[in-house]
Amino acid sequence: MKRYEAVAAHFPPGTRATQPAGGYFLWVELPEGVDSVRLMEDAYGQGISVAPGALFSAREGFANCVRLSCGSPW
Repeated sequence: MKRYEAVAAHFPPGTRATQPAGGYFLWVELPEGVDSVRLMEDAYGQGISVAPGALFSAREGFANCVRLSCGSPW
């Protein structure tokens, strides 16, 4: 199973994942209303690290997006 397929299978309905060509990151767009900063905080408490989308926007966009690292093998 590819990583973006795993996201589709395990994340909420309406989630979209895009893997840029040649990159080690998966960009995940969660349903509207999801707060990726809160998700980051909750995930960190479980030993999971995600980067909230707001880190990648100068205008506080991408609030419902996260970046996942895919540099390590499954």
